[in-house]
Amino acid sequence: EMIVWGGGNNAQSFGDGGRWNAGTNQWASMTTTGAPRAHTRGRGVWGGHELLVWTGVVSGSPVSEGGRYDPFTNTWAPISTVNAPEGHDYPAAVWTCTELLIWGGDFSDNLGGAYTP
Repeated sequence: EMIVWGGGNNAQSFGDGGRWNAGTNQWASMTTTGAPRAHTRGRGVWGGHELLVWTGVVSGSPVSEGGRYDPFTNTWAPISTVNAPEGHDYPAAVWTCTELLIWGGDFSDNLGGAYTP
């Protein structure tokens, strides 16, 4: 499956998504219960068995928060913000097979952080 979550444009942010199955060419809905707030300029990476989403901008301001989506149970869980980097526009996100790395973005102070699920 391909999983799509969030995004938007300068006028509107989205806090929803969907799952597309290439074999059946069908879309399935995703729960929004417990999901990250509607945002733009966030990042998502596949963490082995769940989608890890780190938000970028909420209501015009960079934020530092995220969520973990499990497609097998169709549930969301929050990502801890303890020692998280400050929020930035367009942060970079990479999965290392054990950690989610978040780094910088527009107007960055070259700050980043690592999150281990």
